Amino acid sequence: MNDPSVHQLWPNNVVKWRSRRGILELDYILMPFFSRYYCSVSDDERLTHQWLLSQTDTDLQNWLVRRQPVASLTLEQQTWIRYVLGCAQTIFASSAIDS
Repeated sequence: MNDPSVHQLWPNNVVKWRSRRGILELDYILMPFFSRYYCSVSDDERLTHQWLLSQTDTDLQNWLVRRQPVASLTLEQQTWIRYVLGCAQTIFASSAIDS
């Protein structure tokens, strides 16, 4: 993690704002994750999520939408991406049931 701001927790409003990417597919994953799961994760997991939100939209699309694995990521980062995707699938499944 090269971004020094990732080593301190951002206020929730900053995380919420950074979760809005302006790309529909990313917004469908990141905004519901923030709304439903972010408040219940540990501080270390929040730091990892902040790292994720610090990445470019192109990288996020590759990892979250196209699900392209990236060997250069740490195991912690890869695990977090899988966790966020799993949460998104749970949210979509519960939305489909509610409809």
